[in-house]
Amino acid sequence: MKSIKVIVIGFILAVALVAWPVEYTRNITAGIGFILGAVLVAWLGVRRRKGAWKGYEDDVRRYTGTTMMKVVWIEESVDERWEHQEDGSDRL
Repeated sequence: MKSIKVIVIGFILAVALVAWPVEYTRNITAGIGFILGAVLVAWLGVRRRKGAWKGYEDDVRRYTGTTMMKVVWIEESVDERWEHQEDGSDRL
């Protein structure tokens, strides 16, 4: 809940700085607002990526299993098929 408040307040502050009506500080405040917005978006991306990685680790732990096995037979097979050529002939 705390992070949502930080995000909402940060974006409100960023929009307020971009839309600041004072003419002689407009470029400075707009720049600060855009930088603040960019930092918040980057922070959200990092948080989301960390959450996704934790979910992946949990899935790997939950759904990965190993067992001891012994290979008893290896068979190699080759698929053969006929291809129809443009001149009407077939080729293996």
